[in-house]
Amino acid sequence: AAVGGRAGGVVGPPGAVAGVPDTAGPEHVRGEVGGLGRDLHAHADPSPDAAGDWRTIYLQLLDAEQAAAADRTEPALEQFATALQSAIRFNAAEDLVAVAVPYLQALIAASQLDSARIVAGRISVWTDRDARVATVQAQLFRALGQNDAARKAEETAARLLGPQTASTPATTPR
Repeated sequence: AAVGGRAGGVVGPPGAVAGVPDTAGPEHVRGEVGGLGRDLHAHADPSPDAAGDWRTIYLQLLDAEQAAAADRTEPALEQFATALQSAIRFNAAEDLVAVAVPYLQALIAASQLDSARIVAGRISVWTDRDARVATVQAQLFRALGQNDAARKAEETAARLLGPQTASTPATTPR
């Protein structure tokens, strides 16, 4: 139930890295992700005109997520903002959602709720069609203390994820 695009709608649990076993420790994940980053950097177009290239968007997203994983909040938020601007210029729904969702989660974690509202507005059109968007919207509504809106977004996410998750909240308490 994802916005169509390059990623094929395959979405794992929050924090999951494709191809890394669930039992892998943080050092293994960092090593795998670091290797992916080196591979992407080797194939990315460094020219200023490449800002709309989807590989550049995902490289910027990877850099932002690595900074966030290392608890470097401010650099992570700056890198997420750069990736979002690239995704906006590239103008593909999947890329915009792929960047905006983790950016929103980082903004919420940093209690930058006004900025989070702005980013959420960019992807709100897909709330009824993409479980990732509905889930992050619910997280934002919870952070804002808007519990009724959060419940509605959670119900939407559960509906999009299918009957096997209907009784499970779309967001997990942190």
